[in-house]
Amino acid sequence: MYGKVFVLPEESANSFVTLKAQAEKPLTAFTLCPRFCTDLPSTYGLFFYTTRKQTEDILLSRRGNGVYSVGVSGAQVSFRSPVHFPALEHVCASCHSASGIAELWVDGKPMVRRCLKKGYSIGTDASIILGQRQHSLGGAFDMQQSLVGDMEMCTCGTLCCRRKT
Repeated sequence: MYGKVFVLPEESANSFVTLKAQAEKPLTAFTLCPRFCTDLPSTYGLFFYTTRKQTEDILLSRRGNGVYSVGVSGAQVSFRSPVHFPALEHVCASCHSASGIAELWVDGKPMVRRCLKKGYSIGTDASIILGQRQHSLGGAFDMQQSLVGDMEMCTCGTLCCRRKT
């Protein structure tokens, strides 16, 4: 998906990107790096990984007040970032089961780390939705939680995902 840009032109319950998970064994860590541009001041979904056992096993969403939510297996933490839209934003969210630590970078700047869910394991048979919040496996969409704008999934590079320890 690197280099692919998805255009989500209007607020709707059917404007999103669907991907099929290719994981062969349960996930115990992840890093998501979407880059997106929108002028929405409301809440919208960026990335949702839902399995048959758990709605929103992995989630990344943003509220209009500059708060991002990162979730794993039903638990969520929030990160406050500077509000600056409309502008291209590059976000990286990361979580590791061994430590339970969730991290978020916004435009290369790290937010304060949060404890999320230690020892989690995420299923393999999943529906991945970009740009819209799914409330059940591959469905139950709410047009008021849709991203209107452009989105690109990026690899973790020099713009983000670099923290000095």
